[in-house]
Amino acid sequence: MSGLHVARIACRAEPLAELGDRIASVAWASDGSALAAGSLSGQVVISDPTDGAVIELAAHELGALTVAWSPDRRLASGGQDGIVRIVDRTGEALAEHKGSGWCESLAWAPGGGGCLGAAVGAQVILWHDGGQLETHDAPSTVASVAWSVDGRRLGAAAYGGILWFERGRAAPVSAFEWKGSLLALSVSPSGKLVAVGTQEGSVRVHRLWTGDDLEMSGYTGRITELAWNSSGDVLSVGDADSVTSWTFRGRGPAGSRPDVLGGHGGRVLSLACAPSGRGAERIITGCADGRLRLYSGTDRSAPLAEIDVGAAVASLAWSPTGDSVAFGDAEGRLWLAEVAP
Repeated sequence: MSGLHVARIACRAEPLAELGDRIASVAWASDGSALAAGSLSGQVVISDPTDGAVIELAAHELGALTVAWSPDRRLASGGQDGIVRIVDRTGEALAEHKGSGWCESLAWAPGGGGCLGAAVGAQVILWHDGGQLETHDAPSTVASVAWSVDGRRLGAAAYGGILWFERGRAAPVSAFEWKGSLLALSVSPSGKLVAVGTQEGSVRVHRLWTGDDLEMSGYTGRITELAWNSSGDVLSVGDADSVTSWTFRGRGPAGSRPDVLGGHGGRVLSLACAPSGRGAERIITGCADGRLRLYSGTDRSAPLAEIDVGAAVASLAWSPTGDSVAFGDAEGRLWLAEVAP
């Protein structure tokens, strides 16, 4: 039959690792050779996706909240203890910094610059390769950080708006104001747009660096899940029990209605768009009902494939090649699922 699309998700029968509590963050090394996960038990692990070998790292007291790989395969982790820790691929400790407040978000600068951005309480940290540490105060707790695609600026989302920092500059170089709490920050792969999710159930999108913006409102819950497609012209938003996708092609989303990804049976806790080079645009979602769902193509009224792991899918990440997804559930299990095109 012409145009027939077949998709499949196949999950390993046994998890790669068990971390004792809800897995808050999952990340792939840039070459796909390793996975990392951090859980609210405080455990952080590195796992080999081919043979399942696991390296246990130093724990974060009260819970690990975020993990992130650098382009050269160093792993950073942060947690409720305020510690930001960096290890190498084998788990050997390289550096550690103790801040004041939770570390909720980490992001490595793209390319080979080696700079780590971190949100620790009401501070933004820029940690240079070689150990130099810059700390910048924010007016409130910073919920999310993200780099511009050229690696020059780090954005920090907090109550009151987005602050943008450059290395070596004491004060923010620019700011986008917003009277409310920002929870998530995501820069499009095209480098032209930045999206933020709010406590009040809306999404704000800014055009970089003109400051022009627009707002998509009417969501039923706080917005913490944002995902751009690989070309940076479609933004997907996770809400209480649905995902909407807004197009920024042509005249953009003004005056238009988003695509709705149907079939969700509970709050959307995690979502991600597949990397480029994998055919039709694909989105995978993880929900409170314990299901991982795959969407692709133009008709997204129902998932093309799904699996049920029996516990809320709290975090997920596509592999760099786009042929598998790592995800963590609310019971602390780290899974690997193969995704057939």
